[in-house]
Parts: sequence; C-alpha cells; structure tokens
Amino acid sequence: MSKVKQILQQIDHGLSQREISRRLCIDRKTVALYLQKMKLLSLTTQQILSLSDIEAEALFKADVSIVDDKEEYKYLESLFPYFKKEIKQHRVTKLTLWQEYRSKSPDGYSYSQMCHHYYQWLKRDSVSMHMEHEYGEELYIDFTGRKISYYNTLLKRTVKEEVLVCMLGGSNYFYVEAMHSQKMEDYISGVSNAINFFGGVPRTLILDNLKSGVILASKYQATINDSFLSMANHYGAIVDPTRPYSPKDKSLVEAAVNLTYNRVFSPLRNSSFDSITRLNEAIKELVIKANSINFQGRDYSRKELFEKYEKQTLKPITMGPYE
Repeated sequence: MSKVKQILQQIDHGLSQREISRRLCIDRKTVALYLQKMKLLSLTTQQILSLSDIEAEALFKADVSIVDDKEEYKYLESLFPYFKKEIKQHRVTKLTLWQEYRSKSPDGYSYSQMCHHYYQWLKRDSVSMHMEHEYGEELYIDFTGRKISYYNTLLKRTVKEEVLVCMLGGSNYFYVEAMHSQKMEDYISGVSNAINFFGGVPRTLILDNLKSGVILASKYQATINDSFLSMANHYGAIVDPTRPYSPKDKSLVEAAVNLTYNRVFSPLRNSSFDSITRLNEAIKELVIKANSINFQGRDYSRKELFEKYEKQTLKPITMGPYE
C-alpha cells in the first residue's frame, strides 16, 4: 500500500498527527502537509482510498507544470464541455473525470492543475454565455410582481408603491425605481431615469409589460404608445413590442427581480421615509451595492461586466434627459 494511503487510513481512524508520525516513522510536518493538500483537493479520505496506489500518489505529488505543452492543454480543454455536462447532468465527480483523463493521458496534468484549468475555462465560458445577449443590444423592462411598502412619516401611514426593474442583457447590470403607478407618465419617467443611470442608450428596448408601453391594437399586432415612442426616439432607441421574452430572457429578468426582492425589498421592509424621493434614494444605494456583488460561483460582478464590456457599447446620450 502506498504511503499516501497509509497516512489517510490512519487519519480516517481518528489518529493524531503525532501518533501517525510515530507509527509510520515519518516527520509530523509531512503528515500535516498531506492533510493540508487533502483539504485543498476538496476530497474525502474515502474518495482517495478508492483510487489505485499510483493515482493516489499522483494526487499528492508536487505539481509539475506542463503549461508549455500546448497540445496537452488543447486536449484537456477539449474535454471541458464534456466535464461540464457530466458534472451537471450525471453528478460525476471531478476526481472520476480526472481518472478518465489520466487513463488516456498518463503524463498529463495533476488533479489540482486540471481543476485549476477547468475553473478558468468555466469563467470564460460564463462570460461567453453573457455574450449570447450582445453587449449594448437590449434593455429589458418589467415591473416586479409585488409592491414595496414603507411608512410615510408625513402621511403617517404605510404606503405601497410599484417597482420598475430595467436590466441590460449583456452584463445583467440593473436599475430599480419605485413609482406611484404603472401609468404612462411614471413608466416613461422610470425608463428615462434608467437610461441616465446607465449613462448610455442600448439599441433596443424590450417590453414585457404591454399595459404601460404598448397599446394592444389586435390579437396579431402590437402598437407602441405614442408617448413611449417619443421617449425612445429622443434617445435613439428601437422599441420591440412584439417579441416575447424567450426562456433565457425570462430567467435573466426573473433573476434581477429576485435580486431586487432580496437586496432592496428585504432591507427596506421596516423603513420610514417622508417621500417616494427619499425611498428611491435608499433604493439606488442598495442597487449600486447589489450590482457590485459577485455572481454566484464567479469572481466578477454585474458592475465589472458593465464597466469592462457593456458601457462602451452604449450609445451616448446626446440630447440630455427626456422631459
């Protein structure tokens, strides 16, 4: 049995580092290093003990970089879409996938190196998923299903307001505003404020809530409300009233709405303000914070994608705010 497995078996039986060192006649620092390495690998002792001796030793061997071997990296990278599918659909572990990879490429990357390159690939793949919605192309506009409540100190009662969410499709950078109603004046003002918040104009405004921006002329044709069209023309944006949200669009908008519930509604649920203006000031601060939070499982945020990729693709606001 390999030294690695001997150490791990003793660990599995609950022996101390000192006792393992004494029994196997190895330095305590060596035992500590194996423990540290196991934590970094995010593997259990049983997972490692199930490997062959050669595979177990390879896991703990000092990583030897083969980054310069372009063919080997190219081969490994070609496996990543398969890895992603197997992990997601069949709950296959990365360890099993590494074993399969090493069986075909015995001198290939170590387990930790493979994981590192896989995670780097996932980041790039995630950014490319955002690119399915081209930067600067679309602004999704919708109301939340719930109203936001706050205690109005002047009226001395709880007030409920509508909430508009506007989200850029490329970066998912979003804007939120409370308003008295879904009527045309409030709706146009909110969308105009969103465009000014972004500091630029997307090519297309996608409307899912037809009541505010669109007059439904018939079952087959939607006509844009003249006032809304005037606002869009002012900014030089196209309005698409007929295209329904695709499932991907809907999931993006729903994510922004859920984020609004979690990051805006929840913190403000017991708040008091003397006006909707003060409420919106608080909302804006929370939205700025929410845009700066990293996507789940990623090391970048909506704000970073917006600043790095989308902001430069927006058309400039040449005529000032719409009034």
